[in-house]
Amino acid sequence: MQLYSCHIRKPVERSSLIRANKHIKGRGPDATTYKTIRHKRFTISTVHNLLDISGYSIYQPLEDDSGKILLFNGEIYRPSDGKVPDTKVLSERFKQGALKEFLQEANGEYAIVSVDPIAYSLNIFTDLIGTKPIFLGKDVERIGVASYKSALESLGFEDIKEIPPNSFLKMNISNLNKPIENNHTLHNLNLEQGLSTLRDWSDDFTQSVRDRAGHFNSRVFVPLSAGYDSGAICCALNKLQIPYITATVGDSENQDIINHRVAINSNSFCIDHYYFDPI
Repeated sequence: MQLYSCHIRKPVERSSLIRANKHIKGRGPDATTYKTIRHKRFTISTVHNLLDISGYSIYQPLEDDSGKILLFNGEIYRPSDGKVPDTKVLSERFKQGALKEFLQEANGEYAIVSVDPIAYSLNIFTDLIGTKPIFLGKDVERIGVASYKSALESLGFEDIKEIPPNSFLKMNISNLNKPIENNHTLHNLNLEQGLSTLRDWSDDFTQSVRDRAGHFNSRVFVPLSAGYDSGAICCALNKLQIPYITATVGDSENQDIINHRVAINSNSFCIDHYYFDPI
């Protein structure tokens, strides 16, 4: 996972970028990269914070020879062969001019910004349910995009909005004073309810857990409560025979339910359960 900010106009002082990055940096503790990319009519200043769960240590933004750049926060679960990093796959599709079409067919959690300085275009993509935050700021002769609103506020932006889920925002930035913004949905959904059972939902939920549990080469951890969410996740992991650990914090949950779940899970694929005192 990566969090980032991107500023388009004149070069931004490093000290200003450091201040703007204050609240984002802790979410990407493995590396922070500051970069300035100069073009004929404007300069792109970026900050990228890396949380290297995958182990590939890919620093952003990604660039190609024509000057296109890509910043990506999230994961692509399908299609993925587990050998090529998500960011590299997205970068190749971007270079081919097929990023939107790829994302329309992909399954993942993401917020993506791409800039093509030759075509004077800036695109923002968000996943179906908006799992990764992304904000857009506009001001006189400058545009900013960031994972946190606070980063844009620190840079002096006042006209700031959060990009909603399932979005494809296409912006012409040939005139930074009056950028032309077109908003589209990325996925066209059929919301007609014609099913009489939960079988399809159950299959899709199990596949979703399989995608996420198998995406990284790491142990699975589930915060266990007495609620439906963690119980369903543990049930799916047991069904999929995927080892995992659980933990419960404090004593505010229904202890009878917690104890019952721990007993069931320990006889299945839960390796261990941990209790922690309230913080």
